Amino acid sequence: MDITGFRRMRTIGQLVFESTPQFFFQIYILFRLKDYEEDRDIVTKQSLGFSLGFLILHVILELIFILLGAKASESGFIFYFFTCYSGRLNWVPFIHKLSAISGKNECIKFDNIVYTTRCA
Repeated sequence: MDITGFRRMRTIGQLVFESTPQFFFQIYILFRLKDYEEDRDIVTKQSLGFSLGFLILHVILELIFILLGAKASESGFIFYFFTCYSGRLNWVPFIHKLSAISGKNECIKFDNIVYTTRCA
C-alpha cells in the first residue's frame, strides 16, 4: 500500500469513527449543559462552540480534499470515498478509461510475447 492510500484511509477513518461521534456527543453536551450548573466552570458554551466550529471546518475541508481527489481521478465521490476507505489497495486510476479504449476486457498473455532482435 502506498503512503497516500494509507493517509486517505486514515483521514476517512478519522471522519467516520472520530469526528462523527464527537459531533453528536458535543451537541448532546451543549443541550444538556443547562442541567449541570455546578460544572459550568469546567465546560462553557464558548469552548464547546469553538470545538464544534473547528470540527465542522475540519469535516468540510477533508470532504473537499476527497472531492478534489475524486475529480482528479475522474471517478464518482462515493466510489472514490470507499476506494480510499479500503486503503486504495489494487486501485489503478483511470482504469475505466483504459478498458474503454480497448473495447474489450482482454488479459495480456505473457506466454505469447516474443522478443526478436534485428541486426542491420
